[in-house]
Amino acid sequence: MRSTMRMLLIGAIASIGMLVVPALASASVWQKEGSELSEFAEINMSGLDIFEVSEKNAMICEVNVTMTTEGGESALVTGYETEACPEGTGTLAECHLSGDEPEGLPWEVHVNENDLTITGLHTKRTFTGCTTTTLDKTIGSVTVRLEAPSLISGMEFIGEEGGYSIFDSLTLAEEDSEIYAIG
Repeated sequence: MRSTMRMLLIGAIASIGMLVVPALASASVWQKEGSELSEFAEINMSGLDIFEVSEKNAMICEVNVTMTTEGGESALVTGYETEACPEGTGTLAECHLSGDEPEGLPWEVHVNENDLTITGLHTKRTFTGCTTTTLDKTIGSVTVRLEAPSLISGMEFIGEEGGYSIFDSLTLAEEDSEIYAIG
Protein backbone atom coordinates (compact mmCIF):
# COMPACT_ATOMS: atom_id res chain seq x y z
CA MET A 1 0.00 0.00 0.00
CA ARG A 2 2.82 2.42 0.86
CA SER A 3 4.60 1.77 -2.43
CA THR A 4 1.35 2.41 -4.32
CA MET A 5 0.89 5.72 -2.46
CA ARG A 6 4.52 6.62 -3.13
CA MET A 7 4.11 5.89 -6.86
CA LEU A 8 0.93 7.99 -6.99
CA LEU A 9 2.73 10.84 -5.22
CA ILE A 10 5.71 10.62 -7.60
CA GLY A 11 3.32 10.58 -10.56
CA ALA A 12 1.44 13.63 -9.24
CA ILE A 13 4.68 15.56 -8.71
CA ALA A 14 5.87 14.68 -12.21
CA SER A 15 2.53 15.82 -13.68
CA ILE A 16 2.76 19.15 -11.87
CA GLY A 17 6.31 19.59 -13.14
CA MET A 18 5.16 18.98 -16.70
CA LEU A 19 2.54 21.73 -16.29
CA VAL A 20 4.92 24.25 -14.68
CA VAL A 21 7.84 23.95 -17.12
CA PRO A 22 5.83 24.98 -20.21
CA ALA A 23 4.33 27.90 -18.26
CA LEU A 24 7.81 29.11 -17.35
CA ALA A 25 9.03 28.68 -20.92
CA SER A 26 6.17 30.81 -22.29
CA ALA A 27 6.96 33.99 -20.32
CA SER A 28 6.89 37.16 -22.40
CA VAL A 29 10.24 38.55 -23.52
CA TRP A 30 11.60 41.46 -25.59
CA GLN A 31 11.54 40.97 -29.34
CA LYS A 32 13.07 42.91 -32.22
CA GLU A 33 11.71 42.63 -35.75
CA GLY A 34 9.82 39.44 -34.88
CA SER A 35 12.65 37.53 -33.18
CA GLU A 36 13.66 37.23 -29.55
CA LEU A 37 16.08 40.05 -28.69
CA SER A 38 19.48 38.83 -27.53
CA GLU A 39 21.65 41.94 -27.85
CA PHE A 40 21.84 45.37 -26.24
CA ALA A 41 19.13 47.78 -27.40
CA GLU A 42 18.46 51.40 -26.50
CA ILE A 43 14.87 52.55 -26.97
CA ASN A 44 14.33 56.32 -27.04
CA MET A 45 10.98 57.99 -26.37
CA SER A 46 9.56 61.47 -25.93
CA GLY A 47 6.23 62.84 -24.83
CA LEU A 48 4.30 64.40 -22.00
CA ASP A 49 4.59 63.96 -18.25
CA ILE A 50 1.64 65.36 -16.32
CA PHE A 51 1.95 65.40 -12.56
CA GLU A 52 -0.68 66.49 -10.08
CA VAL A 53 0.10 67.37 -6.45
CA SER A 54 -3.58 67.63 -5.51
CA GLU A 55 -6.86 68.03 -7.35
CA LYS A 56 -6.57 70.72 -10.07
CA ASN A 57 -2.97 71.56 -9.10
CA ALA A 58 -0.91 70.09 -11.91
CA MET A 59 1.92 70.71 -14.34
CA ILE A 60 2.49 69.48 -17.88
CA CYS A 61 6.08 68.79 -18.91
CA GLU A 62 7.83 67.56 -22.04
CA VAL A 63 10.16 64.62 -21.34
CA ASN A 64 12.70 62.39 -23.06
CA VAL A 65 13.02 58.83 -21.77
CA THR A 66 15.64 56.17 -22.53
CA MET A 67 15.07 52.48 -21.86
CA THR A 68 17.75 49.83 -22.38
CA THR A 69 17.53 46.06 -22.53
CA GLU A 70 19.58 43.05 -23.51
CA GLY A 71 16.45 41.02 -24.08
CA GLY A 72 14.71 38.58 -21.83
CA GLU A 73 12.08 39.67 -19.33
CA SER A 74 13.67 42.92 -18.17
CA ALA A 75 14.85 46.37 -19.13
CA LEU A 76 16.03 49.53 -17.39
CA VAL A 77 14.92 53.14 -17.60
CA THR A 78 18.36 54.72 -17.81
CA GLY A 79 17.33 58.26 -18.71
CA TYR A 80 14.40 60.50 -17.76
CA GLU A 81 14.97 64.11 -18.74
CA THR A 82 12.51 66.98 -18.50
CA GLU A 83 12.85 69.40 -21.43
CA ALA A 84 10.30 72.04 -20.44
CA CYS A 85 7.16 72.52 -18.38
CA PRO A 86 5.13 75.04 -20.38
CA GLU A 87 1.88 74.83 -18.43
CA GLY A 88 0.69 74.60 -14.83
CA THR A 89 -2.74 74.80 -13.20
CA GLY A 90 -3.98 75.86 -9.77
CA THR A 91 -1.18 76.39 -7.26
CA LEU A 92 1.37 75.35 -9.90
CA ALA A 93 0.17 77.90 -12.51
CA GLU A 94 2.89 80.42 -11.66
CA CYS A 95 5.62 77.84 -11.01
CA HIS A 96 8.73 77.61 -13.13
CA LEU A 97 10.70 74.38 -13.06
CA SER A 98 14.24 75.19 -11.95
CA GLY A 99 15.54 71.67 -11.42
CA ASP A 100 14.56 68.11 -12.24
CA GLU A 101 16.45 65.05 -11.06
CA PRO A 102 15.40 61.47 -11.70
CA GLU A 103 16.53 59.71 -8.52
CA GLY A 104 17.78 56.15 -8.28
CA LEU A 105 18.28 55.52 -11.99
CA PRO A 106 18.20 53.04 -13.49
CA TRP A 107 14.60 52.15 -12.73
CA GLU A 108 13.75 48.48 -13.22
CA VAL A 109 11.33 47.39 -15.94
CA HIS A 110 9.70 43.94 -16.02
CA VAL A 111 8.02 42.43 -19.09
CA ASN A 112 4.52 41.07 -18.44
CA GLU A 113 2.24 39.27 -20.88
CA ASN A 114 0.79 42.45 -22.48
CA ASP A 115 2.44 45.34 -20.66
CA LEU A 116 5.47 46.43 -18.63
CA THR A 117 5.97 47.32 -14.96
CA ILE A 118 8.38 50.06 -13.83
CA THR A 119 9.46 49.97 -10.19
CA GLY A 120 11.17 52.65 -8.14
CA LEU A 121 10.11 55.67 -10.22
CA HIS A 122 11.45 58.64 -8.22
CA THR A 123 11.75 62.28 -9.27
CA LYS A 124 12.88 65.38 -7.40
CA ARG A 125 11.71 68.67 -8.90
CA THR A 126 12.40 72.19 -7.70
CA PHE A 127 10.45 75.34 -8.60
CA THR A 128 10.65 79.11 -8.45
CA GLY A 129 7.85 81.68 -8.63
CA CYS A 130 5.34 79.85 -6.42
CA THR A 131 4.74 78.47 -2.94
CA THR A 132 5.75 74.94 -3.94
CA THR A 133 9.54 74.85 -3.86
CA THR A 134 10.29 71.11 -4.01
CA LEU A 135 8.50 67.90 -5.00
CA ASP A 136 10.50 64.82 -4.04
CA LYS A 137 8.21 61.93 -4.96
CA THR A 138 8.47 58.17 -5.38
CA ILE A 139 5.90 55.96 -7.03
CA GLY A 140 6.73 52.38 -6.14
CA SER A 141 5.29 50.68 -9.20
CA VAL A 142 3.50 51.68 -12.41
CA THR A 143 1.96 49.53 -15.11
CA VAL A 144 2.98 50.65 -18.60
CA ARG A 145 0.29 50.09 -21.22
CA LEU A 146 1.59 49.53 -24.74
CA GLU A 147 -0.37 50.73 -27.76
CA ALA A 148 0.38 47.41 -29.45
CA PRO A 149 2.57 44.87 -27.60
CA SER A 150 3.34 43.18 -30.94
CA LEU A 151 4.69 46.41 -32.54
CA ILE A 152 5.45 49.05 -29.93
CA SER A 153 5.12 52.65 -31.10
CA GLY A 154 3.99 54.26 -27.88
CA MET A 155 3.29 53.66 -24.22
CA GLU A 156 1.43 55.24 -21.33
CA PHE A 157 1.53 54.89 -17.59
CA ILE A 158 -0.39 56.26 -14.66
CA GLY A 159 0.90 56.16 -11.10
CA GLU A 160 -0.39 57.44 -7.79
CA GLU A 161 1.13 57.57 -4.34
CA GLY A 162 -0.34 59.45 -1.39
CA GLY A 163 -2.33 62.02 -3.40
CA TYR A 164 0.51 62.67 -5.88
CA SER A 165 -0.16 61.29 -9.35
CA ILE A 166 1.58 61.14 -12.71
CA PHE A 167 0.49 60.36 -16.23
CA ASP A 168 3.08 59.88 -18.97
CA SER A 169 2.26 59.45 -22.65
CA LEU A 170 5.36 58.57 -24.68
CA THR A 171 6.04 57.96 -28.36
CA LEU A 172 9.03 55.92 -29.49
CA ALA A 173 11.59 57.72 -31.64
CA GLU A 174 10.99 57.12 -35.34
CA GLU A 175 14.00 54.77 -35.65
CA ASP A 176 12.68 52.62 -32.74
CA SER A 177 8.95 52.69 -33.53
CA GLU A 178 7.29 49.38 -34.46
CA ILE A 179 10.62 47.49 -34.31
CA TYR A 180 10.38 46.29 -30.71
CA ALA A 181 7.71 44.07 -29.20
CA ILE A 182 7.00 41.84 -26.26
CA GLY A 183 5.59 38.39 -26.60
